[in-house]
Formats: sequence, C-alpha cells, structure tokens
Amino acid sequence: MQLTPLSRLFTSLCLALFLPLVAVTALKAQDSQSYGALTLHGSIPSSEPYSNVAKFGGGLGFDGANFIHPLFGIAYHVGVNINPYNRSNTNFGLNVGANDDTQPWVNANLMLGGELSYPITPAIAPEFRALAGLMVARAPQVKYGTLGEIEADIAPAFGYSIGGGLKFINNEGASAIRIGIQYQAANPKFSRNTSIVGIGTGAVEGKQKIDMLSIYVSFAFLSRK
Repeated sequence: MQLTPLSRLFTSLCLALFLPLVAVTALKAQDSQSYGALTLHGSIPSSEPYSNVAKFGGGLGFDGANFIHPLFGIAYHVGVNINPYNRSNTNFGLNVGANDDTQPWVNANLMLGGELSYPITPAIAPEFRALAGLMVARAPQVKYGTLGEIEADIAPAFGYSIGGGLKFINNEGASAIRIGIQYQAANPKFSRNTSIVGIGTGAVEGKQKIDMLSIYVSFAFLSRK
C-alpha cells in the first residue's frame, strides 16, 4: 500500500491529533459512549489517477462504533459517494465536449474496523478511525457525441479508510456532532466496452485507483450510560 505525499501528511496529522488521548487515559473522565451517526461528506480526488477522471463530489453514510473498552470501539461505515466526471479528461485523444453525455463515478462502501476515542472534557472527544472492507464502484458511461462511447461497468474491490476528528457532545450526553477528515482508497478493476460510430471496438480493461479526501459532518445518537 503506497500513499501519496498528501495522504502521508494527512495520516501524520491524524496521529498527531490523537496522541494526546494516550496521555489522558490516566485522567478521570467519562468513558467513550457507543453511537450511531448519520454522516454527510464532501470529497475531492487526492491523487492524479482519480483527479484525471473525477471532480469534487460528496455522499451520505451511516457510521457508528460499539465501545468494548473506554478507549477502543468496533467501528463501521456504510455509505455512498458520487463524484462528477472530469470533462477535461481525454480518452483515445478525444475531449469530452460540454454537450456530451457523461455520468458520475459512484462507489458504495461497507467497512469495519476500529475507533480510538476518549473524552478529554465532558463535551469534547477526539476520535481516530481506521476501517477496511468492500467498495463496489461504478465507472461511468462516457459519450463523445456521435463519434463513440465507453460503456459503464461495476466492479468490487478491497477498500480502506483512515480518518479523525472531534465529537462535540451535548449537555445531556444523548447526542453529539462529529466533524473531521478522512482518506479513502480502493483499486477496482473495470472492463468497459467501447465503440466508434456504433461499431464495437473491444473493451478497455484495467484498474482505476479511486482515492479521495473527505470532510465529514454527522449527527450522532449516543448510548445511555
């Protein structure tokens, strides 16, 4: 697994954010609470292979964690992300015109992993999450006017994400607002049929790296003590 310089910087920042939690485990504070959360996020391609074909997008998901220890919980994520096709991309030297039909990139994710979190005050709890699982991605159909097209294809792949942020817990401890950033990546292999002026010309096969940085905001329902 090779991360881009931007992704390595992001990982370092996440670790730096969470390291103070280790120091406060000896302090008296309430334990982390299990939660489920509805999450909205905006995502931007984080490396050239994906930014060549996709633009800024966003999605919706459901996140949560079941804390089996004051510091550690089993975390999960189920969600969908959509990124518009980058019309400045060229395939076979053909530019996608503004009036041509291009669909978005779509990926659905089901991931499981761990979350480290510990309230440093009754109202603030940093979190760090690392998950892995299944990504099912759809490469879009792209048309070049009457010249030809590349058909859509759906492919599964192993995916992973790392991220961190803060939970802002309400006074009653029943809910929280989560804000943070995460990196997500997968390498699905697509096989997309191509045609020129309606005549099939074979298939374009190969892996397409899908990686993105996301800013997330979510509303979490916390378990009762």
